[in-house]
Amino acid sequence: MPRDAAIIVACIFAACTLFAAERQAPEKPNLISEALCGRASSERARAIALDAFDFAVVPEAWRNAKVEDLDAWLELPRCTKGTIAEYALFTRRREVLRTLHSRLERAFAVSHFETALKDFPRWQNRGDEWPAAAECNGCDALRRAAAAGMKVSAQWPMRKVKISIGSLLEGADTRESLMNELCTARPAVRAREEMESRFRYYTWTAHGAALVEVAQWFERPEVIAECGDAER
Repeated sequence: MPRDAAIIVACIFAACTLFAAERQAPEKPNLISEALCGRASSERARAIALDAFDFAVVPEAWRNAKVEDLDAWLELPRCTKGTIAEYALFTRRREVLRTLHSRLERAFAVSHFETALKDFPRWQNRGDEWPAAAECNGCDALRRAAAAGMKVSAQWPMRKVKISIGSLLEGADTRESLMNELCTARPAVRAREEMESRFRYYTWTAHGAALVEVAQWFERPEVIAECGDAER
């Protein structure tokens, strides 16, 4: 009899435990998932901003956000018990987030080139510079590269000290265009070789030495990463 009573008590305890578990409060919905589905949420403003996201002029809701803030928005589960319309909205907004993430990765890559650009050699064009272009094609190529570097340095949209999503993306298209312009002006390796072999004395002058520095600048790893290796 005592044994039967113990079994009954154990069964009652197990049933009570199961009943209590079933009555536990449901898991709270993810606020970001809810917002991406178009539901009311404290993250609603950022979710709505994704519907017409302008990567050139980042919406206010995202402009001052830290890059790491985006991590919480990526690869989230869909909202629970959603409608077809809610899931469609979720998918569209998630694609914008993925594009945003890829653009930020590209912006970080370009930032290494930007750091190198701050060290571009100072150079000023002189129309009567010796040797003339007809005498030294390599010297002329280096001068054109130096002029392009000075132009790009002056027009490059520098970022604010505070790194945010807005500071990384705004001006990104301009940076890409200017970077391509400077890469196109990159001199061939033979340009420096010609100048140093045929006009060694010129490399001892201030202008000639600056052109050697320009050639060396294009050999920096962060520049090669974007422009590729120079032609021989």
